[in-house]
This record gives sequence, C-alpha cells and structure tokens, in this order.
Amino acid sequence: MGLVSVLLCCRGRSDEAASTASTGSSPILLCAPSNAAVDELLSRLSGGVLNSDGIKSEIKLVRLGKTVISRSTPTDSNNSNDRSTDRSINGLDRFTLDVQVNDTIQKHTLYVAHQATNKEIQQLYKHLSEGSSSSTSAEKLKEMRYRLKYLKLLRANQEKELDILRLIERRNILLQADVVISTLSSSGGSVLYDHVTSSGMNHDANNGSIASSTSASSSVGIGASLFRTTDANPNKSIVFDIVIIDEAAQCTEPAALIPLHYACKHLVLIGDSRQLPATVLSTQDNARTYYGRSLFERLENSGHEVLLLSIQYRMHPEIRMFPSEQFYLGKLVDADFIKNQTMYM
Repeated sequence: MGLVSVLLCCRGRSDEAASTASTGSSPILLCAPSNAAVDELLSRLSGGVLNSDGIKSEIKLVRLGKTVISRSTPTDSNNSNDRSTDRSINGLDRFTLDVQVNDTIQKHTLYVAHQATNKEIQQLYKHLSEGSSSSTSAEKLKEMRYRLKYLKLLRANQEKELDILRLIERRNILLQADVVISTLSSSGGSVLYDHVTSSGMNHDANNGSIASSTSASSSVGIGASLFRTTDANPNKSIVFDIVIIDEAAQCTEPAALIPLHYACKHLVLIGDSRQLPATVLSTQDNARTYYGRSLFERLENSGHEVLLLSIQYRMHPEIRMFPSEQFYLGKLVDADFIKNQTMYM
C-alpha cells in the first residue's frame, strides 16, 4: 500500500478527482501469483491510500478476473464475520472489470431497449402458444409471427451493438484506472492485451529499471529493452509504465515474465527468497532446468544489490533472534512497539 501510495503521489494521482484521462499517466499494473494474493492486495487497497496531504483517499481499482475471497471493504468491517466469503456487490466483486462494465452498460439506453425487446419477444411466444389453442384469428397469429421475426432481427442487432459498447466501456475503465490488479497469468490474457500498446516507448535500456523488495529486499537497474516491442497499434491506447509483482519469490521465472511484455519502464519485485519458493511438482525437471527458481532469486544470485526491509513488526524479540541469525545475517531489528512486548506462553 505504501509503495502504491508513493507512486501515485509522485504523479499527482492520489486525489479522488484525478483520472488517467486528465493527467495522461498510465495505470500501475499490480500482479501476484495467486487469486488469493490478488484479493488480499485488492482488499487492502480498497480502503484507499494516503495522498500527498497525508489524507486517505480512494483510488480507482480494476480487478481482472473473478474474486476468490470476496470480502467486505475495510470501512464496512466491524466484526470477524465480515472477513468471511461474501460475494455480494458490496464486497470485492464490485472492483472487477466485468462488474464495472456491466454496471455502466445497464445504465445505457441501448441496454434498456434490448431488455424491452426481450420482454416483448417472451410475451409474443406466450401469446402464440395460447393463441394456437384458442379463438385467436389466423390473421392475428400471422401478424404476431411477423412481429416476432422482426424483433428477433432487432435483438440480434442490439446484441452486436452491446458487444461493441462493452469493448468501448472496458477500454475506458482500464484507461481511467489508477491501479489494475491481476494474477500473473491473467495479465497475459486477451481481456487486457487487446487494449494495450507499446507506442511512445523507446528502446533505451537506461530507461528501464527493476526494483526487488522483500522482508529482506533489493533494488537493481537493468535494461528493459528485451520486453519492448515496435508493433504500435493505434487502436490500443493503454500503457503500463510501472509493473509491480508481489510475492515474486513464490512464482516461477516464466510466470513473472508474463506482465513484462507490456514494455514497462520500471519493474518492482516484492518477495523474500528465504521463505517459501515456487511450487513445482516435478522435482527432477526442477533440478535440471531450475524451473522452480524465481526471477527475484536469479537477480539476487546474479549480484544485484539487495535492499533489506530490516524492521519487523510481528515477532517477539526472542522469537525474532533465530530467523534473523539463521537467514538474514542478524540484520533484522524490532519495531519500537515490539521491543517492550511480553511473551505469553
């Protein structure tokens, strides 16, 4: 949350009234390996971030795909039951791209007309069914059949127009987003890719950078020209200058490469290579190909400087001593409020 807040503040986009369309800034693409991790990020960001004045304000979020654990937003949470599965529109589902598109479409006159056409078609089917076994004249039945045929053609045209309208609204919502949140795999899907362009980006490797962060973490500068493309489609108008991958040490390197094909200028990897690695079932292939090694770990092993987030806020100092010495070369330190805690057994 802090990183997203700082990035948005630097671009002057944390204010609720700010929009991508008016500032010309690109959305941040925030990814994680699993749906559960993505929903956790969404849950935290849904409560807003601090703006440049230190005031928490809402930001425009778009979640690709469906939420797995749809929770009430932090402002609605008054008890533990609010953190249970809840698929109501008041939960995280309201941030998904599909829900936002549908909400917009349902207010459009074309959608209202389509609903009215559907209703009249159903009524005509009912009348024709009843009329064939009643005293309805043959001429009247013929008129209803002609009307039904016309309405079916009308409905087909309306549905085509609605499909076009959905594409337009999807693009507009993505354009106006502050942060687009997605799993690594979904970030390579057609829902997003069809609206993204690399136009306006150059091939200067000096403009590309990667920052890796963990509970023990790193900052590196690396040429990003590998992920740039010269295929500029004028119909695509969304650019992700910044890509953030959370839990980057728990995903395989190929998975981490998926969001990078949007030619980002800056990549931030957040994770901890000293904790759980990526899950790879084939141990034999993993040992031979290093498939289970994360991009985060490879960069760290290649000698890129590590930026250690050394202050810990969870463990009692006596518990902290072992992981600090065993895994972090004794560099972990306790937050001030942790130092005086009493350990209860």
